[in-house]
Amino acid sequence: MILDEYTKYHGVGSHCATTILRTLTNAAGYPFSEAMCLGLASGLGFTYQKYVGVEYYFFTGRNECLEENMVNVLGGKLLKGNSDDNDKAWSEVCYYLDRGLPVILEVDMMKLPYIREKLNLKREFHFGLHSLLLIGYDEENAYVLDYMWWKPIQVPIWQLKEARNSMDAPIRPHNRWKVMVLPEYNGEDLSETLKTAIRVNVHKYKEPYAFKMGLDGLRIFQNEFSNWFTKMPLERLQTNFYMMSALFEKVGTGGGNFRRMYGQFLDEANKILVMPKIAEAASIYTKLYRNWKQYSKMLENDSEKEFEIEDKEQLVECIRNLYSLELEGVNALATV
Repeated sequence: MILDEYTKYHGVGSHCATTILRTLTNAAGYPFSEAMCLGLASGLGFTYQKYVGVEYYFFTGRNECLEENMVNVLGGKLLKGNSDDNDKAWSEVCYYLDRGLPVILEVDMMKLPYIREKLNLKREFHFGLHSLLLIGYDEENAYVLDYMWWKPIQVPIWQLKEARNSMDAPIRPHNRWKVMVLPEYNGEDLSETLKTAIRVNVHKYKEPYAFKMGLDGLRIFQNEFSNWFTKMPLERLQTNFYMMSALFEKVGTGGGNFRRMYGQFLDEANKILVMPKIAEAASIYTKLYRNWKQYSKMLENDSEKEFEIEDKEQLVECIRNLYSLELEGVNALATV
């Protein structure tokens, strides 16, 4: 069985989770763009972490709990679960599919050949937080929607089970699943909803729940980055630079991509709210998109060569400027 009705709301997107949010909200009647979904889910953020046994640092440019944030702001509910038992985890998601509800899955994308082929990464990158929307299954295959593909993708069930419970990813997916239940959209005014989403995002960015997240995480990264050049051997430094550039741009997880979308969200929101500070912030985040993209390109270039002193100075200066501009952007929104 396949929930075909969801395919007409799906399209290629910029990021896995926000593309799914667009599909599910559009199916419930909400006329939301992917950028609007990111904003309503208070999705702008920053994470800088080092996991045991992994040679590179992990970064994201988004917030946690996008699905939870979205159902909270729209008045829906979120069902979720996880299990280390692959068969039990598969039975759980089939239960909801059989009742007409698509299921969000988290997977290690390196375990799925169609993703490996598409990304064509130079280094192995086991990422256990990639999101898919499961819309159907038969005896041998599952059918999923993924953000870089227009049509449903057929995946052998055994392969999907392996990706859902990968032991290789620093952050394991643990067969996590989520089902969003949203109220139907009836054309209600979104002014207060938009303000709430912006305020929640400002709070999460300025007061993150964990160490090395949000604005504090970016500040810590800015302070620590200049020491990398003396503390890391060249090969490890180049690995970190390559993985940073991939995280920031290629896999749709990092700084520039979300700043671009958040700037678009603010432009869309301001057509309703008409507030000068939102217009100011939209301009800042559009500039941040370009600056993060430039920083990522510098990192990618420097991942393949010996460093000159000028390379280090440019990279250090660039991240300092990014932090200053990020602070300016979030402060502009603090008055909304």
